[in-house]
Amino acid sequence: MATPKISPRLTLFLLILSAFLLRLPNLGYSFYGDEEFSLLRDSDYFWTHSDDCHRPVFFTLLFLWRTIGFDGEIGLRFLPLIFGLLSVPLAWAVGHRLGGRSFALGFGLLLAISPVHIEFSQELRMYSLLVLLALAQLLCYLDYRERRRFSALILGALVGLVGIYAHLFYGFCLGGFALLALLDRRTIRWKSYWVSIVAVAFSYLPNLGNVLWFYSMRNVEYSVHLPSALPKLAASLAVGFNLFELPELAQGRGIGWQIVIENWYYVLPCILVFGLLLIGAIKTFAQSRERFALSLAMALLVVPTLLAYGFALATKKNIMGPKYLIFLLPFVLLLFVWGFQGLQRRLFQISVGILFILLIGLSLIHFYTDSEHYGRRMNWRAAAEYLRERVGSDVPVILLQGYAERLLQYYGYETRPYWLRVPGGGDTIGVSEYLPYLREKLAHVREVYYLREDDLQNAVDPNDIVLKSLRVMGHNETFVQYNPRLQLYGWELITKRKEMRRLQINHH
Repeated sequence: MATPKISPRLTLFLLILSAFLLRLPNLGYSFYGDEEFSLLRDSDYFWTHSDDCHRPVFFTLLFLWRTIGFDGEIGLRFLPLIFGLLSVPLAWAVGHRLGGRSFALGFGLLLAISPVHIEFSQELRMYSLLVLLALAQLLCYLDYRERRRFSALILGALVGLVGIYAHLFYGFCLGGFALLALLDRRTIRWKSYWVSIVAVAFSYLPNLGNVLWFYSMRNVEYSVHLPSALPKLAASLAVGFNLFELPELAQGRGIGWQIVIENWYYVLPCILVFGLLLIGAIKTFAQSRERFALSLAMALLVVPTLLAYGFALATKKNIMGPKYLIFLLPFVLLLFVWGFQGLQRRLFQISVGILFILLIGLSLIHFYTDSEHYGRRMNWRAAAEYLRERVGSDVPVILLQGYAERLLQYYGYETRPYWLRVPGGGDTIGVSEYLPYLREKLAHVREVYYLREDDLQNAVDPNDIVLKSLRVMGHNETFVQYNPRLQLYGWELITKRKEMRRLQINHH
């Protein structure tokens, strides 16, 4: 008796349900990082007044979302969650166009379990929207390619316009689609398609002045470690941010060989799995009937990545962050599906699939259970609660000047009177020069806390002079790590005589 097949609708429903269940845990986690700007600045108006260059689509949608009553971590994050969930049926539709039902199932499943997509579906930023738009634009392209309908061309242009007004770097994606049309010119009316892309580019001109101002005035403190930018991008899109255990990284967040060696038990399986998938994809592309697949991978994945890297190399700006290039994710996952196809032998496919699921599973376990040691999430809520119970008139918390303290204020407004802002030590000031200033600031203090967030510390205090000086002045150090990038220190202050003795010992 033949085994009854599950209907396509039921299969798609199960994929969406799985995606939803994987995106629910930690949805109420503390706001962190750039969510601060979405929450406390950019969504205050229907058309944001801020100078953010990645505007205004997501912030306008978030303003409307808040207006109809959604609030708090879970309520607000339901907006990016919806974008993430809507991406799954779009992936199914794209996969069905490219390779039929089994291809659609594989593509939809990879997106549903993608660690980086799960995380961005919970982040109060525009990144899950960009994945949705990239898939929608690809679907419009495929529809125009097959049916040559003018409506698909116009709809694709509108999707592109929304995309570039949601995030500036979506322009790399638009360039990729223009290249795809050129490579695919025997099938598609590429000149008409180029006209639609050029129209989108001209429509972005009103925001170009703001972008130029932003990058000349506001982005000077950002940097990128170019040698490790491409490996980091590939690893993040493949297994997310939480598989590898990383120490606190310096400015530019470079990854050296020492970190690779320390994570060898994750690195080696990744090289094996993704190396085999890449070989399988190349074997798939070598088949004459898959010429369009090769063009798609080159135009929408390889060229935009190299183009972004070239811009980063020329400008020394942080363009290569996975969140900035998240529109690449659907095309990375398509590469994996073609890779599984190219392996051909069932034993290879099953073995690679099992290893792939193990790596993804470990990354998600770290994401759900151990944000103190893995990933990007900083628990500002817990830090504020800890300080709320301990700070006072003679127990301040030190913050570096320029510190983005809005989330500390959001979660712990009561601590605000006890903040003590200090300048960083820069590149030239040493502990002995900084101590007199800090000693004067803390003249009537018996205990002190220092909330250290490494983005700002790397920018204004790269030699950690504030932390080193406080260690000279204090004893009985307490330490709480909320993430490798967010740490809270505390000390009882010692007498000046003991401080001088300790400084002399450290000097010798």
